[in-house]
Amino acid sequence: MLPPPPRTPRAPWWFVVVILLVSLPTFTFIPQAADVVEQARWLGTAYMGWLYPAYVVISGICAWMCYPQRRAVAWILVALVALTDIGLFITVI
Repeated sequence: MLPPPPRTPRAPWWFVVVILLVSLPTFTFIPQAADVVEQARWLGTAYMGWLYPAYVVISGICAWMCYPQRRAVAWILVALVALTDIGLFITVI
């Protein structure tokens, strides 16, 4: 009988909380994104307002997945999401 495969390490709960805290401002951006999409329709860049929430979700998932092996990359992804949050809210507001 074969031994069970080793369990893969997971990201700690506090890192998941950090990812959620950094990602939560995105949900406040969605109503503003609808306005950005409406205003940018004549420029042909209406999809840009909806790419940001997708970017944040994908970055959060990637940071959560790579934390056990590559902690520096996970922290860089979290920092990039935080910086884009700050930059986007300064630009939109």
